[in-house]
Amino acid sequence: MIDFSINLEPDPALLAAIDSALFVPTEYCPFGTNTINQTLHEPVRLCPAAVSIETKTDRAGLADADVKLAVWMAAWRSRMMPLVDWQLKMGPSARCITQLGITAVGETWKLYFLVDNGITLGAPRLRLLEYPEAIGCTRTVLGVYQLIAVLRHLCTWADRYFRDWVMDALGCQKQVAADK
Repeated sequence: MIDFSINLEPDPALLAAIDSALFVPTEYCPFGTNTINQTLHEPVRLCPAAVSIETKTDRAGLADADVKLAVWMAAWRSRMMPLVDWQLKMGPSARCITQLGITAVGETWKLYFLVDNGITLGAPRLRLLEYPEAIGCTRTVLGVYQLIAVLRHLCTWADRYFRDWVMDALGCQKQVAADK
């Protein structure tokens, strides 16, 4: 498991779409797998994870942090895609939204992107890309302010773009438009 995440708080329309998607069995999601994320942890079970955060206390854990973050993000994608395929009948060319992840190793915070490059030879092609600079640090006051600013931007991204993607992927946008 990762240490922290930035999750959406679902509104009633999104919660209804999540409930609907979770109770339709597929080959990959049998009954009883009632979570939108890759974890059954109750506080985040129905709150889609927008940004995953892995922390380590020192530089020795850097490689481990990267691997854990990549595996966790890929597991979220693997959990979400059958729900998306079922809702939208998107087929094998479906692509997941680029996922965001953060590692905090020692005092340095870095941003990662898990990019879905589509399907190759029947398997998804995922790439973990690292943002070239630290997004902040806890060593200096300026670094902390920089980190807070980036975290605020990530929360805004989650509430706008990630929420829109999840709602669209679960068929919620089309339902809202049809109701009007």
